[in-house]
Amino acid sequence: MEEIVFHHTLPIQLRFNDVDKFGHVNNTVYFSFYDLGKTEYFGSVCPGVDWEKIGIVVVHIEANFVKQIFASDHIAVQTAVSKIGTKSFHLVQQVIDTKTNEVKCVCKSIMVTFNLERHESMPLTKEWIEAICKYEGRDLQKAQIDPPPPMKTPSGTNESIERYRGTNLPRIRNKTSKTNSLEKVLS
Repeated sequence: MEEIVFHHTLPIQLRFNDVDKFGHVNNTVYFSFYDLGKTEYFGSVCPGVDWEKIGIVVVHIEANFVKQIFASDHIAVQTAVSKIGTKSFHLVQQVIDTKTNEVKCVCKSIMVTFNLERHESMPLTKEWIEAICKYEGRDLQKAQIDPPPPMKTPSGTNESIERYRGTNLPRIRNKTSKTNSLEKVLS
């Protein structure tokens, strides 16, 4: 089983409007956290990209909401690339409580590089591949992570978490903290 180490962490400031009438951060807001993480990750790892000509688009995204986030929580989004293909790459992100390192939500997405002038997908450049692999500390073109089964809209949180028990999930470790098994977090 492949272990994911997060080298990129972005603290997130919660806003008043992130919290819904139930007193927790609304599940739709998590995706804006993940967008911030992606933007900062690629700004750091692949500087000098002409974002007027080249884009990155989401072709698949799934999230597993593990614990609620409340307005008083201190959180951060962590981002890592786990696999690189010819035109696409797999991104793993998680929102954590910065005081306890407790995982609040895990997001997996498949991103495709996109030529904004031609409006079509394009291969990742050699420079991008080298920069991402160097940042992540390994050759991601050979990385093989067995994905969990496709997520469906769950009728309840327990059913969603139950689907992941016993699957071959990647181990996740924060660069600055001890190893956490995603299986342990979800149990």
